[in-house]
Amino acid sequence: MAFATIDMTKGITGTIPVANGGTGLASGTTGQFLKFTGTTTVASAAVDPGITMADNWRITSGATGVNTPLTSNWERVDTSGQGTIGSAMTQSSGVFSFGNTGIYQITFMAYLEGNDESRYNTINIMGTINNSSYVNLTESSQFHQSTQSNTAYACVMCSTYFDVTDTSNCKVRFHYAPATTNITLIGASSYNATNVMFIRLGDT
Repeated sequence: MAFATIDMTKGITGTIPVANGGTGLASGTTGQFLKFTGTTTVASAAVDPGITMADNWRITSGATGVNTPLTSNWERVDTSGQGTIGSAMTQSSGVFSFGNTGIYQITFMAYLEGNDESRYNTINIMGTINNSSYVNLTESSQFHQSTQSNTAYACVMCSTYFDVTDTSNCKVRFHYAPATTNITLIGASSYNATNVMFIRLGDT
């Protein structure tokens, strides 16, 4: 027994409601998906893209003395095997600018070497929301101990979330203040010594 077929492209106008097995939509949007809103209505919604930007920068040579901020020898990490996501951060004289608004996780890692016993080798992430006055977003200090004849090494790290509501005004820079002149902030161009990481977590 043969079954008749129905041509669904003929004799139908408008949209088929959800209650009748349709979507309730006249058309879809590229890159979006269908979701229920809690009733019988289906809505077209954008796909959450997840992390759209991850970037990594480092200083390529060592720094001594107080650097507030660290203004020179910055490069975007380009070592073979290391990757990034999305567009790069930009920087000018140590001031970093963001390409898109959003909530960012910013991590600053500093590597120290020296032959002196010292306390409170301090790093800071400084931020501005008006492209003028900077405030301390976070800081960390490291006790560094050594004898005068031997070199010791230490690492200090700080991290924060920064709400970039305006890419023209929201910027960050990185400060370093050693306890003594015998402590050097290590930089390198072939691996990550002192470096900063930026990850965009989501919309502001």
